[in-house]
Amino acid sequence: MAMFKGAKFMAKKVEQNNQVNWIAPMVGALFFFYAFIQCNMLNPLHGALQAYFQLDTAQLGILGAFYFYGNVIFLIPAGLLLDRLAIHKIFFIGMVLGIVGAIIFAFSTNIYVAAFGRFLSGMMMAWGLIACLKLASLWLKPTQMALASSLVVSIGMVGGIVSQAPIAYITEKFSWQISVSIVALIGILIFSVLSLIVRAPTSETNDRKARNSIVDSLLLVAKNPINWLASFFICFLNIPVAIFGALFGAGFLTVFHQVSSFEASSIVSMLFLGMILGSPFFGWLAQKLNNMYLTIFIGTTLCAALLISVLFPVSSVTLYALFFFIGFTSGAQVLGYPVITRNNTADISGTAMSLGAIIIMGVGYGLGLPFFGKLIDMLTVHFASAKTAYFYVVMSFFLLVALSQFLSTMLYFYEKKETKRPA
Repeated sequence: MAMFKGAKFMAKKVEQNNQVNWIAPMVGALFFFYAFIQCNMLNPLHGALQAYFQLDTAQLGILGAFYFYGNVIFLIPAGLLLDRLAIHKIFFIGMVLGIVGAIIFAFSTNIYVAAFGRFLSGMMMAWGLIACLKLASLWLKPTQMALASSLVVSIGMVGGIVSQAPIAYITEKFSWQISVSIVALIGILIFSVLSLIVRAPTSETNDRKARNSIVDSLLLVAKNPINWLASFFICFLNIPVAIFGALFGAGFLTVFHQVSSFEASSIVSMLFLGMILGSPFFGWLAQKLNNMYLTIFIGTTLCAALLISVLFPVSSVTLYALFFFIGFTSGAQVLGYPVITRNNTADISGTAMSLGAIIIMGVGYGLGLPFFGKLIDMLTVHFASAKTAYFYVVMSFFLLVALSQFLSTMLYFYEKKETKRPA
C-alpha cells in the first residue's frame, strides 16, 4: 500500500510523545464517522425510497437490514483479520467497501442492486467502531481508553447528524440519488486523509508473530461471559438510537406528533448530537465518581424516563430537547466497550470486539429493523392506527433499556467475582 508510506515517519515520532499519540486514533475515528453516515442515511431517504422502489414499511425495513446483514456476516472475519493484519490495511479495505457500496446504491435502478450496495457498505461497518478502538488501543495507555472510546463514538455520532437533516434537504431539493452520490464523494475525501495518517506504532507492526489459532481465538472469546453481558448491555441501551436514528424516527414523529418530514429529520439528528456530548460526559463522570456502574445506572434510568416522555403531546421545541437527551443518556453505553477490552488479552481483543459488534449490530440493527418494521405494520392493521402502533414500539424501547440496566447489574457482580478469583 504505497499510499500509506507517508505515515511511517509519523509512526516513529509519535510513539515517543504521549500527546501526539492521540492524533492517529482521533483522525482514524473519521472511519467510524463515515460508516455511521451510511448506517443511518436511510432514515431521511425513507419516503423517497418507498416512492421510487414502491415499498411498504416492512420491505423498507428489509432493505435497511441488508446493510446490517453485510455487517453481521462479516463481523467475525473482520475481528480475526483485525488481530492479524496491519491496521492501515484494515482501514484501506473498509473504505473501499464503503465507497463502492455507496456508488452502487446511488446508481441502482431496482431493489436488488440497491440491497447489494447496502450489503457492501455494511461490510465496512463490520470494522466501523472496532477498528477505531483497536487503533486507539495501539497508541494509547489502558487508562486512556475510556475517554478514547467516548471520543471515537462522539465523532461517529457527528456522522449521524450529517446523515439526517443535510441529506433530507439535498433529497428534497434534488433527489435521493444525488444525496447518496455526495456520500460517496465524502468517502473518497476521508479515504485520502486516512491514507496519510493511519498507521500502528512501529513497535506493534513488528509484533505479529505469536497469535492464537482462529479456533482458539473464537473459543476464548465465546467462553468469556463478560463479553456477552457487556455486548447485550450496549445493544439494548443503543436500541432507541439504532431504530429511531437509522430508519423509523422520522416516521414516528410525523405520525405521532404531526411534524413535517424535514423537521422530523432535524429532530432525529438530536439523538446523535446528544450522543456526541453524552458519550464523553459519561466517560468523564465514571472517572470522576470512580464508579462506572453507578454512572451506567444514572444513564439508563434517565434514558428510560425520557422515552416515556416522548409519548405525551408536546411542542416541537420540547421534542428537540427530548430526543437530544435520549441520545445524551444513551451515551452511557460507551462504558461497555472498555469492559470488553480489559477482560480480553491483546491478541484476541479484535475478535472479542467483533463478537460484541455482532450482537450490537446484528440484534440491534440486522434483526431490529425488519422486526420493528413488521411490528409497526402488524400493529397498525390490528389497531387501525399507526399512532397506536408507534406507542407500543416506544414502550418496547423502554423495556429494552430497563433490561440493559439489569444486565449492567449482572456485569457488575460478575466482574467483581472475577477480580476476586485467584490467578
